[in-house]
Amino acid sequence: MRYGIYLLPGVLLFCFITLGIAGTASSQKQIEDKYWEWEIGYDKYSSKILSIQSIADAIKVRDAALKQADPFVRKIVLDFSKSENNRETWFLLKIGWKRIQYDNPQSAIERLTWAWFISPKKPMVYWGFASALGTLNRLEESVRLFTIAETLNNENQSLTKEGQLSRFSIDFAHSLINYWDGQESKDDQLLTKAEKLLEKPRRQSISTNNDCCCIRAMYSVLLFNQRKYKDSLKEYVDVKNNTPKCTNPDFEKELLNKN
Repeated sequence: MRYGIYLLPGVLLFCFITLGIAGTASSQKQIEDKYWEWEIGYDKYSSKILSIQSIADAIKVRDAALKQADPFVRKIVLDFSKSENNRETWFLLKIGWKRIQYDNPQSAIERLTWAWFISPKKPMVYWGFASALGTLNRLEESVRLFTIAETLNNENQSLTKEGQLSRFSIDFAHSLINYWDGQESKDDQLLTKAEKLLEKPRRQSISTNNDCCCIRAMYSVLLFNQRKYKDSLKEYVDVKNNTPKCTNPDFEKELLNKN
């Protein structure tokens, strides 16, 4: 059963895009002009980035790649890295997330690779990679990069804009549930982690009566996977009454069969 996946990434990404990532027009033009000159070689690095295991590993990969890079590329990256607000990073993140939203995750990874070179310790970069990999169904890698993003944010608390941390938690939980669902030998710790991530966003969606990201539908799937069928049904009935766009007929049928 893969009902965790019925929650389309686009639903979650719409919530993220509304945060309004942006850069100035001048910084956008500057990075855009210089980016295309290097795009052809991005694939030399992206596979290494997507396989990193820790922050320390990420910095080693980045430094080694910069030493081997064309001097022109190295200068661009280092100059942009010194930028006070890293507006170039935000611009590339904006492009990357739009590519994911429009179902072009490979193109998103290209843009996010540039953002990573400029800001290798920014949680939102790893969040972008993780989400792109999730849409490619590369769920083990997705969960690993979400974990790195979470670790970084715990260190620097950079997900501070309204709703950012909540939306990160939702997206991470989504990936964990899907990863669990695809495992032959189920690791229930993944579901425990997902439940913890969804606790606060779920409470907020109930208190505000606003569930635009289908959090409670995801929570119903989570409870189902934990074999808490009565609780899952109760949650699903509330979803059906309040946010029918988040329902799924196939999941509903199997849920009813379990009750």
